[in-house]
Amino acid sequence: MMLTSVQLAIEALRTFRWDRPELSLAEIARQVNRPKSTIAKVLTTLTTASFLEPVNGTCRYRPALPMLLLGPVMVNHSQLVQCALPIVEHLAQRTQQTVHLTVCESGEVVWLIRKDCGARYTLYSRVGRRGSAAGRAILAFMEGDSWKTAYARSWSRLTTKTRQDPARLSEEMAEIRRRGYAIQADEVDLGIASIAVPVFDACDRPVASLSVVGPKTMFNHQHIPRFSRWAQAAASLLRRRLTEAPEYDGGAPIKVQRVWRPSPSIAVNAPPILKTALKALSVLTLFSRESPSLSFSEIRAQLSLPKSVASRILATLQHLNILHRDRTNGRFHLSASLLELGLIVEDHHPALQEAKHLVLRLQTTKAATATVFAVYGDEGICLASSDGFNSYREGQRLSLPAHLTTTPQRIGEKSWAMQGPTLSCNHQSVVIMTEVSLLAYGKGHPVASAYHPRATAR
Repeated sequence: MMLTSVQLAIEALRTFRWDRPELSLAEIARQVNRPKSTIAKVLTTLTTASFLEPVNGTCRYRPALPMLLLGPVMVNHSQLVQCALPIVEHLAQRTQQTVHLTVCESGEVVWLIRKDCGARYTLYSRVGRRGSAAGRAILAFMEGDSWKTAYARSWSRLTTKTRQDPARLSEEMAEIRRRGYAIQADEVDLGIASIAVPVFDACDRPVASLSVVGPKTMFNHQHIPRFSRWAQAAASLLRRRLTEAPEYDGGAPIKVQRVWRPSPSIAVNAPPILKTALKALSVLTLFSRESPSLSFSEIRAQLSLPKSVASRILATLQHLNILHRDRTNGRFHLSASLLELGLIVEDHHPALQEAKHLVLRLQTTKAATATVFAVYGDEGICLASSDGFNSYREGQRLSLPAHLTTTPQRIGEKSWAMQGPTLSCNHQSVVIMTEVSLLAYGKGHPVASAYHPRATAR
């Protein structure tokens, strides 16, 4: 039996999309079809867990900066992406078209890899973005009529040409199974066509799809057989790579560290927190690029959860397709369901844009290589980094010196004059973003920072 509070929290997170990055309480309540009073508790819980944050001066919410850690920056560390990346690159070079790797989560397609090969057209697809009118190559090969469940739940039009007639779709699914690949035109992007083939695991279950995407003029009777044959060969190779990939050997448990911690500040008149949902969200904060998969005992030990509570939480997260469990070693890993939250932060969060501007300004005006971190407790999340600065990458976590997180310096907006003490951190210039200020420090570089009221870390 699912935990209702956990289900509500996940449903609220899924209402945020790349094309609607900010939502009000009323809009979220309408999307999930729940009373506003219930959603108010959910939003308090999500804000406490640093999954969402209120937009200053409005009654709206948006994904918080820590969502970068669940977004596209973590995708490249999944086994599927690591195995598929060279295959996708080779297929793109061979076809001279755009190639996608996608998975199906909760009835929607999530793009994990997009490799362009000189493309001069705009596509709906982005790494981490979700779409419902795609993914037929996966749905057609699912057991029974599973695709009908996905259709009934979340199928929506992306263009005026998107097919929605159940009878026509049923015939198309049978045709896809017969010929081994799916083909569509104008249904995701007008003027664009694609061929997609399923990628199967060792048990012949469709786990992903490879698609070749390009202008409709390129998908004629000469190119379609060639593209489909090359894509099927690439999918077969990817299946072998996935089957042969090394698995966890059951050695010593991974030392797990929280990537970020719940925010301690709650308004006095805020609705109560949903404690079970908060525990479930805390489970998600344990996963990182350093520990992409965790066992039941590792999760339970880190959060000090009773066995029965941990079992129900993990079962609910599995049912909601937030976590997947490897059948061979029993370890849990994050699904692609929440990747779009990271994409929203990457493209729309003002603090991230401020961080990139500050790095660029330090690099051009002060000749200082710099990295920007958002501070959460005693840890920082990298938001931006200078070109060629390989020590830190966007979305990377770093433990920060205690004196910098407990007593941050606040410097006026006009203090770009090179004044103040020189600080050092691993002999690199680093910029730290706190709730009130942006601090630049590093070896040989005096403090040079700017106060940005809009660029808050919470």
